[in-house]
Formats: sequence, C-alpha cells, structure tokens
Amino acid sequence: DELKQTVNTVIPGKISGRLDAGLTSTQTTSSTTQIITTGNFTIKNAPNTYDVKGFYYYTASTAADGSTSRSADRYGGDATYRRDFDDRLFFSDEGGYLRDFQANIDHQGQDTASLGYILWKSKNLELDVQSGPSERYTDADGVAQKWRTLGGGKETLAWEFSDSLRLEQQVHALAQVDEFRNQAWGMSAALINQLDRNLELSLKFSQSYNAIVGLNGARSEQVIALVLGVTF
Repeated sequence: DELKQTVNTVIPGKISGRLDAGLTSTQTTSSTTQIITTGNFTIKNAPNTYDVKGFYYYTASTAADGSTSRSADRYGGDATYRRDFDDRLFFSDEGGYLRDFQANIDHQGQDTASLGYILWKSKNLELDVQSGPSERYTDADGVAQKWRTLGGGKETLAWEFSDSLRLEQQVHALAQVDEFRNQAWGMSAALINQLDRNLELSLKFSQSYNAIVGLNGARSEQVIALVLGVTF
C-alpha cells in the first residue's frame, strides 16, 4: 500500500503488480534445472496504461559425468505505454532490453510502436491484435549489423473461466524489413489458478524461434514450468 501511494504521487491511477518464481527439474540421462523469475507493475489511468516487466531465466544441464552446461541464461525487461482512443482502437509503444549470456548478446535494445484493435471484448474475455514497426540495436559477438528495422505483430488473449481460473495467451512475430528470412516468433500460454487473495499458481508453456541474430543459425526453445506468483 505504501508503494502504491508513493507511485500515485507521480502517476495517478489504479496500481497492480505480480511477482513470479518457478523451478522445474527433469531427470533422464542428464538432469535439467530451469529457474524462471518474472515481475510486472501496471498503472491504469484511463485512457492511459503504463506497464513495466522484468525477467530472469536460467537453464542448466548436468551430465552423468558431472559436467554442467547452460542452455539458457538471460535477463531483461520492457516498459509499455498504451493509449486507448475508444473501446476498440489503441496505440502502444514498447521499449525493451535483453542480455543473453548463452547467445553472447551483450546488450539488445528495441522500441516498437504499433496500432492495436480489440477484436472481442466482454466481461470474461478480451482478444486484441496489434501491428507496427520496430527499431532494434544488438551488440553481440560476431554481429556486424547492429541496427535493424523490423516489422511485426502481436495477438493477446485473456480469458477468465471463473473467479479463480483464467487463461493468458500471446503470439508475436517479427521480421527484418529488408531481409525477410531474418525473423523471430514466439508464443506463450499460462493457465492461472488463484489460490488465495494474493497467491496464484500457474502452469506455463512457451515456444520461440529466433533467426534474426543468427549466431548459430536459427535458435528455438520450448519451456514448460510450474510457477508460484504473488500479486498486489
């Protein structure tokens, strides 16, 4: 409450937030450990919405001989401003940052401006699409072209089955304007069960493909995780 009051002195509006932490482990011929932590902070002051997200993701495998290798180790975040023009049409500007140790990306920054439209809006379901240009800067080993102009789109679905169960789903795609084969896409889905007033349990699945950086050819990834979240 004190945090909300402090923020409201600068930006008035309805404040909400969420902190997630998850760990999965699979034992076969090798053991794989995945650590996922995310957090987001949202202020809604109609017709404006401000949203800040951050994440850290780490995956390591231990072979039978005891050797350890990483398949993912990255952190980053993004900040989004959204302006609703009416009940359907909106504008969004999203700035993001990424550092990926496994892909040898020292720094990556990106800004995306897009127009969006809400295809379906009811008490329990909202479906929207948005599209627009992006400008990306990547400082990575072996990458000579640091600036890239991209175009893409995003689809987002939020569906409340009941007061305690909901689905959050998203699909996004990007491609380099002057070299279409340099592209990236991803999808994610989370089934979220509200256990208590400020406690949620999520089953999350995500899949991504990235051929824009091209350090080792196209890179793809699949993640399934059980995540505990605290809301405020």
